Amino acid sequence: MKNWLIFSCLLVISCRNDSPYKIYPQTYYSKSSTSDLEKAEKDMIKELYFFYTNSDKKLSFCEVNLGNRLLVNYNPTNKTLFTSNDFCSGWSVFFGNVEEKDVKFLSDSMIKFSDYKKYLTPPPLKSVDYNNLQTNAPCLGKNK
Repeated sequence: MKNWLIFSCLLVISCRNDSPYKIYPQTYYSKSSTSDLEKAEKDMIKELYFFYTNSDKKLSFCEVNLGNRLLVNYNPTNKTLFTSNDFCSGWSVFFGNVEEKDVKFLSDSMIKFSDYKKYLTPPPLKSVDYNNLQTNAPCLGKNK
């Protein structure tokens, strides 16, 4: 009886709607390991490119989330790419005029987030409202 009660409580907790692991059509949950964050960042851009190119491309944005810690977010309509190394610390690196070919290049190059600045340019400061970016990540964008 005691085991059944514990199991029932855990099931109820895991099914709550405010779970940070909700399934969203725009979000892919990375299969990479958090033990090597540099490798995880390199894996995540590959996952993002694969996820985006295999989608119907009607999503307003797509992103890859790793354990509610790392995030890479691509908005093809606004041509922006954003990364975060810690959701509740905000966006780390952001770029404008990012085309699908640029995401493919980053994917093929297997580089970490901080090295994107060598290949992409940041958007003009007033062109993006960083606090209202479309994302499903807790603490970022509209879903704060």
